[in-house]
Amino acid sequence: MADSTAELDEIHNIYVQNSLMRALLEDVLRHPH
Repeated sequence: MADSTAELDEIHNIYVQNSLMRALLEDVLRHPH
């Protein structure tokens, strides 16, 4: 049970990181420097 919970946490963390990266990339593309 603990293993699956840790696995879900890891998947969630990866998903959040991907979302943040996508937001950053979209912001950069929207406002090129």
